[in-house]
This record gives sequence, C-alpha cells and structure tokens, in this order.
Amino acid sequence: MRRGTFSYKLQCRRAADTGFWGNPLHAAVTLGPHFALKGGPMRHLDSVVHPHTSHHIQIARTLVPRNLRWKMGAQLVCITSELIRSKETHNCKGFAALNRGGLIRTMWVAKKAGCGLKRGQQVHSKAAMEEFLKKGNTFRTIQFPRDTAIKDALKKMARIIEPVHHPIQYGFVAKRNCTQSAAQHAWARTVYLLDIENAFDQITFHEVREILTKVFYVNKKYADFIALLCAPEGHLYQGNPMSPALFNIRALWMAERLDRLCKANDATVTLYADDITISHKYWEHISSGFQKTVRRIIGECGLSVNEAKCKVRRISPNKIGHYDITGLTIDFDPYTQIPLVRPLHRKRTLRKADYLQYLTNQGIDFSQELAKDGSYKSLDAVIAGLRNWSKTKGQPPNNEQLTLILTT
Repeated sequence: MRRGTFSYKLQCRRAADTGFWGNPLHAAVTLGPHFALKGGPMRHLDSVVHPHTSHHIQIARTLVPRNLRWKMGAQLVCITSELIRSKETHNCKGFAALNRGGLIRTMWVAKKAGCGLKRGQQVHSKAAMEEFLKKGNTFRTIQFPRDTAIKDALKKMARIIEPVHHPIQYGFVAKRNCTQSAAQHAWARTVYLLDIENAFDQITFHEVREILTKVFYVNKKYADFIALLCAPEGHLYQGNPMSPALFNIRALWMAERLDRLCKANDATVTLYADDITISHKYWEHISSGFQKTVRRIIGECGLSVNEAKCKVRRISPNKIGHYDITGLTIDFDPYTQIPLVRPLHRKRTLRKADYLQYLTNQGIDFSQELAKDGSYKSLDAVIAGLRNWSKTKGQPPNNEQLTLILTT
C-alpha cells in the first residue's frame, strides 16, 4: 500500500472520529480545501454525475466555481451552528431549541376591498379571516419566521447563495431589478406572459436538502436543520427570506431550456421570480404551437403554470403601443419612438405620495409599517421611496440594438 493512500485514509478516519464534519472551517484548515463538508474529497462530487442527479444541480455546478460553492456551504453551516448555540438551553438542545413556540407565523392579506376591509389590509386571526371569507372576500396567505434571530439568519443565508442564478433571472438577485428585466423587451411587438402557480409551495423539503448537500456540500445534519427552517411544513413558504434564492436554483433547468428555445426562435426571455416574460420583435411570431412548447417545458421541469394568468399581448406594426411587464409599463416616445420603462399606475403612486405628505403636514411622522431594525418607518422615507419609484425610467437593452432598430 502506498504511503500517500494510507495517509489519506487515516486523515479521513480521524476527521470522522473527531467530528470535523460538524465544524467545516476547522476541517478545511486541518485537512485542506480539497475536503468537502460531506466527508470526502470534493473532486468526486462534481466529476461523477449520477443518473438520478437533478438537472438544476448540474447547472448550478457549472454556473459557480466549486471552491466558491464550498465556501458558501461552510458559511451556511457556521451561521446555523451559531444560531443553534444561541438558542440552546440546559434542557433543550439541537433543533428543538429552534422549534420552541413554533417556527412560523401566519397572516392573511386582503386581495380586494370590501366587507369592511381595505385592499392590502392584514388579518392576523384565522377565525376573523374565515368570517371574511364567508362574506365573499379573498385573501393571500403570508407566512414569516416567528423568531427575529431565525429571520436574520435566513437573510444572511439568502445573501450567501444569491450568486447562484441563471443570466436570464432578474428577481431577487443583487444589482438586478424589474426595470432591467422589462428593458430586455423594450422593442417587442408580441409579449407572452406566464405565471408559475404557487411557485414556493412546489419546492419541497427534499429538494431543498438536495440543493444544500449537492450544490453547497453541506453535511446531512446541518442540511436537515436548514431545510427544516426553510420548509417546516414540507415546502417553501412565502415570507421566508430563503425562498426566492432557493426557487431561483430550483428553476435553473427551466431557465436553461427556455433560454435555448428562445434563442433558437430569435426571441427574448426573462424570469422575475415566478413571472416569465417571452417577447419577439415581430407581431405574429409567438404562435399557439410555441406557447404549448413553453408550457410543456415548464411542466417537464416539475412546475405548473397558472393558466388564468397566461396571456399574449400584441402591438400592431402600424401603431406605437404600450404593454405592462412585472408592474412596469413600456411605451414609446411619440417623437423619437424610443421605448421607455415607467412604473405602472404612476399617477396613483404620486397621489399616494401627496396624501402621505398631507399627513406629514398634519403632524404624523411615522408609518404603521416596521423597518428592518423593528422601528416604525418614517413617513418622509416612504414618501421619498414612492416619488423615486414614480420617476423610474429604463433604457433599451443596449446601444447596438437601438442603432439596428432605428436604421431598419
């Protein structure tokens, strides 16, 4: 037996006996960066592709270098271990310390005005929500972490795994926003809008654990802890800071296939969270067969489409029209015919800002909404945000495309 092989096996055995895999940074310093959090050399995790390995796992491995993903996993484990230590008591250890009093809280937000409620008003009692349901109102269910420390830890984890995304994904990604997403479709004559039905609810606990173990090399113990924090009821929920980042990773295979399809058909596609926008510069190009192919790809990737929100919008070649994408409207300047991205319902936003300014003049300085630090938001800050949003203006994707369109 070669000496190097014996030394390598001895290091693995010592690491397993001393529990180094529970402390990944200690393992990295002691055994070197070629050791993964799962208890073995990292080269075996990426080079060997098992038949049952999900496609989004393989794409995530190609988008971000292996060493960077390993560091992300180490940071996730460190945040989780610090969170558990801060919550542990003499009689309550491990995950039970995090689960005291429940992990999540639920509230319901009214989708429409009526029955004594305003649109967007929050209801925190299930009994009261059921009474309003009997009267004909509809609600959107919002869940969020009950404990502030858990919520802050999940926000840190979300920022760590945020870089793992496809180039066509614009939602919940640093230095990207809905204005940039809408600007990609500035010259479109046909726009196909789709919505993923209950996007977060379709991502299960086992898929979250698979992402943590196979993409970020988190060991099974801590992967179970993080997955339980993200999906305590067996699936992701809206209001969890980690849900958007995990959904972006889960949707990588769908994004890759849609990107290939649209490039082959000279179309443009962007994803903003669960909203899919496909556009083409010609009026009649997005046919019914193309639409069926898009829906089939989404279904084969394990996600379902909300048919009620799927629609095609066309602008006549002889007219300068406008269309709405992800809360923004794209219209054309009547003189230069250059498309501009503006906020949807801009006048309504300005009227709201004027009303809040009136309240400020009456001596009301704070809003009922809470800031990230737990304090009440200043009305001046809310007014400034509304006015800045109303002035949002995007430009076409690039100057080359602008020159091409104006010369043809």
